[in-house]
Amino acid sequence: MGVTHALGIGEIIDIIILAVGIVAIGFAVFTGLDYLYDFAVGVYRAKTTHDLDKAADDLAKAISILGIQTVLAILFRGAKSPRTGNGGRIPRELLGDAPPKTPGIRYKPTVKESPELPAGEGETSFWGNIIVTTHGSVSERAAALLHERVHQFLTPKLYILREYRVSNRAASYMRSSLYRYIEEALAETVAQVGVYGFRQFFTGIRFPVQSGYMFLTKGGGYHPNFTGSGAITEAAGLLFNGTVSGIAFELRFQPANVPVREIPAENSMR
Repeated sequence: MGVTHALGIGEIIDIIILAVGIVAIGFAVFTGLDYLYDFAVGVYRAKTTHDLDKAADDLAKAISILGIQTVLAILFRGAKSPRTGNGGRIPRELLGDAPPKTPGIRYKPTVKESPELPAGEGETSFWGNIIVTTHGSVSERAAALLHERVHQFLTPKLYILREYRVSNRAASYMRSSLYRYIEEALAETVAQVGVYGFRQFFTGIRFPVQSGYMFLTKGGGYHPNFTGSGAITEAAGLLFNGTVSGIAFELRFQPANVPVREIPAENSMR
């Protein structure tokens, strides 16, 4: 980090992050940055377990305000090659090659039709490009496209740090049961309600579990690269401490250490 600041690059990225943060969440961004600063100082000066717990609490508060991607961008902005190392992200062969850039400051993803997909199905690459089936009824095709549009909407498109953000989002999707549940439930709920009406709301909520994207109490899913520790387990891990009826409690979450298997590069979300 010190080198990037000496060259002036770190300050430029700081300004970008700060400006984007203010636009996105208002001036609460400054509170989030304060918590992040307290975390860094706390870890550096920590002498006891209590000091480390306090630093972890500051980091959690910073993430809750700024978001995980922003915090990662700030913490790792001085890394030389964030897109090539493992660093918790999925390997490049699983992510696939980045598509050619489109004109402007953001990528404009594509939508294509394919007769090879079964009726009512579609795919969205980690880079945001959609493929939908040509089979099925008009309503089935519309629901499939709307589902994939949600995945596409959530894909980072601004070229600033895009490869880094796409890689981290892909890693979250593949390695977190809770993240997969939230994204797939959101996509299917929007598709079902948008095409068939509000009566299908709970169809979307049940979709990730019924379709095998994840499990409630164990890791994995229908895809060999889906890992995690179960949606309920991971959700419980977010409630790391608190007080109930005057009794203090603390929950610790340990992610499953399941190795990622290599599969063809045409990875996608469905």
